[in-house]
Amino acid sequence: SPEFVGLLDAALAVSASDIHLVAGEVPRFRVHGELRLAPEFAPMTDLEAVVLRVFPAATRAALDAGTLAFAETL
Repeated sequence: SPEFVGLLDAALAVSASDIHLVAGEVPRFRVHGELRLAPEFAPMTDLEAVVLRVFPAATRAALDAGTLAFAETL
């Protein structure tokens, strides 16, 4: 999705090592060990749809169980 691509681009621009996404919250980037808000992005209201478009097979069972934590190397 364009929103997810924008997150990846912004993370690269600030040399983030991680992107932290929580439903209903503004994304955060880990930069040099510190979590920083990414205020240029709106709260992730449809996080499930964004994540399922990018990682459909790996995430469905975790979402059905009510939790999801994963790492992906790009």
